[in-house]
Amino acid sequence: MSFTVRQKYYTSIKLACKLNILPYDYLKLIPKSSLYRFKNTDFSSYFGYELAAKLESNEAVLKELLDCKSALIIANAVIKIKNTIIYIKESPLSQFQKMKCIISAINKVKDSVPLEYALSLFNISKSTFYSWSFQINHICFDSFTDKCIKRFPNQLSLNSINKIKSLCSDKTFKGWPIVSIYYYAKRNNTLNISLHSWYKYSKLLGFSKRVIKCLKKSKTGTRAAYPYQFWHADVTIFKTLDNVKAYIYLIVDNFSRAILSWDVSLSLSASIRLNSIKDAYSRFILNSNETKHDVHLIVDGGSENNNSVVDEYISSVPIKKLIAQKDIVFSNSLVESVNKIIKYRSLFLNDIPNIHALKKHLDEFIPVYNNIRPHVSLNGLTPNEVLTGLNPKNINHLKSVNIKSDNKILNENSPVSCTVCS
Repeated sequence: MSFTVRQKYYTSIKLACKLNILPYDYLKLIPKSSLYRFKNTDFSSYFGYELAAKLESNEAVLKELLDCKSALIIANAVIKIKNTIIYIKESPLSQFQKMKCIISAINKVKDSVPLEYALSLFNISKSTFYSWSFQINHICFDSFTDKCIKRFPNQLSLNSINKIKSLCSDKTFKGWPIVSIYYYAKRNNTLNISLHSWYKYSKLLGFSKRVIKCLKKSKTGTRAAYPYQFWHADVTIFKTLDNVKAYIYLIVDNFSRAILSWDVSLSLSASIRLNSIKDAYSRFILNSNETKHDVHLIVDGGSENNNSVVDEYISSVPIKKLIAQKDIVFSNSLVESVNKIIKYRSLFLNDIPNIHALKKHLDEFIPVYNNIRPHVSLNGLTPNEVLTGLNPKNINHLKSVNIKSDNKILNENSPVSCTVCS
């Protein structure tokens, strides 16, 4: 007795037969009884039947793709582009890695689909495609941005980038804004580059500027035209680690942003406020020959500012007190911005155990704020420089403190040889 071995068929063959997309070469090799069984089999109990139903609904399209090789090639190209886009979106890639993936995908499919169509799917232009291709083909390991230092000479050298990294990570500048560190480097001739380049490379190095979100457009408040025209008095509260509230008294000059007088106390007191006003007046107004005008002292409605003790002294000196949002329409916002600098750029970054440590810390920080830390609102000058006569809008004054405005490109890359090109 002889036995016939029954032929086994792959599931895809059965589905292709049911969907009428099985090639003729296969059809002539399969018995008619098997073909009939495949076409009439109920696949609803099979896992993935829903996918088969979708294939069945697109039967005509699938037949066209299988019969037309060019259509199949185009479909494969589009799928490759789709998979690349998904990979870029879902993977934590650097900008250069994204460029490399896009250029690689386009080069693989540009013989199958028109280049313009492939570029439109990635939403880039021809010039961008050729520029990225050039950068990738000339990758340089001697450059921080992987660009050939001979073909892209305007980039910063590794030495300059290391200077940015060293300055931004220096604990001396802890709490300083990125722009203040930039002006500090420029003033001391440590590094002379544009602010745009400084922001760009500091961001690439992981040092990003603190972005302050504003829900509504702020109005320009009181702005002085010269030093000692407007003073601002305010008290801010800071809680030390021993859970004790400390009151920080400030007198700030509007024009220069300089802290003219300060004090720290455990209480809110009119006498301490009076002493801070007296201190600022005796140091900056009493023996000054240049100041021949009244000083307008802007305060808020607090009891430490508005009392008979303070009013009696102010009436005896050339100081006119103005209450914010009462005598003038604006708030006392300028001194509040200085409060934020003291807190967020200094106090909150350090452990202050008690009021004695707070006084010592402010005794070190305020001279740095007044004399060393450049301010972007003063175009890189320090408050004391503006207080002593330098004008932030005067270019000659900017040059006098070594802030150079020349736009020459650093020539450090010119003598460097690229290991890839050479």
